Amino acid sequence: MPRQQTDLRKQVGKDLKIALTSVDKSTSNFAIGLAGIYTVNFEVINSGAEDINITGIGIQAYLKNASGGFVEPAGGYSLLPALPNFPANGILHPGDKFRSTYLRTGLNPADYNGKNLTIILDNSNTIAETNETNNTLEIPVIGNLESWSTPLPDLTFQIDQIAPVTGSTFLNTAIHVSVINTGNGEIPLDVARQIIPSVQVYPAGNPGTNLYNEAYPFATRVNGTQVYPGYYKASGALKPGDKVSIGGSVHINGLSSGATVIFHFTLGTLNNTPLPETNTANNTVDYVYTVQ
Repeated sequence: MPRQQTDLRKQVGKDLKIALTSVDKSTSNFAIGLAGIYTVNFEVINSGAEDINITGIGIQAYLKNASGGFVEPAGGYSLLPALPNFPANGILHPGDKFRSTYLRTGLNPADYNGKNLTIILDNSNTIAETNETNNTLEIPVIGNLESWSTPLPDLTFQIDQIAPVTGSTFLNTAIHVSVINTGNGEIPLDVARQIIPSVQVYPAGNPGTNLYNEAYPFATRVNGTQVYPGYYKASGALKPGDKVSIGGSVHINGLSSGATVIFHFTLGTLNNTPLPETNTANNTVDYVYTVQ
């Protein structure tokens, strides 16, 4: 009988790890950068070679400074059957995942700028593991917690149509443009309502001469007692691939047929807070147009 061979490359023993999925801000009335409700979504993964009973294992959160020094406790809980989608009998088989969350309320990120929100899986070392280094999430706190979201969104302009209005003179031009999320993450509604797309029109080579300007937020516009839904309206979170159509017909004086103008599209926010994006270079788009 041939001697049984042992594959020494095969992983043995127990090992749990924690992996960040996303950080979501509540789409409540909290404004960007102010104290709000944040949900940290993460996965508990059995990355070892044995079954692990995760019942009673602790999840502990701390706020720490950049060097790892303790700032303050941030709460915690135990993994128990009452949690949604808790595994049958509490058992995670090798390769199994259990998604859980940590809820943080009343947090103003500006107060903890430069600190880390640290979440530790099995903080009491209930499970003897072959690797104890993958049980910790270190999430940097920066100006606003939307920047924690993983993955991040990416907003840019999509030029649908810029053309003369049919049956009109060359002075009337139809602009049909969309603001589109080309990234992999979403923009919560409370952030989307802060976004201001704007368009300026100026002669080619002379950006100091502004022929036309319009800028409105995605939120409903109010002027005195009159409510203007406007062209721009974000009614929900901007998920990957979502877009908000903007545009209409503009009348620009002082142009003759054959003149070249630049449509200058830019994205900003109501309070000039930077948008949490993977790429901000495409927040400005110039479109060269020859007047018909």
